[in-house]
Amino acid sequence: MTVRLGRILGLPAVCGERVVGHVERAVPDARGRRVTGFVIRRGLGSAKWADSRAVTVLGDVSLILSEKP
Repeated sequence: MTVRLGRILGLPAVCGERVVGHVERAVPDARGRRVTGFVIRRGLGSAKWADSRAVTVLGDVSLILSEKP
């Protein structure tokens, strides 16, 4: 499934029933064909890395993770 990066940026990242932050950046692989992971940030705190393998569902309204970033 192909998703535009503009639709992913800013989505809330949810792990369990808790919002752990919002997608700040999607990082592509060297060839630019796949996303290897996401930079997640909550407020003014430090950024966290969420590997693409931890993404369970990439929906229209949120990014659901199987483990905390």
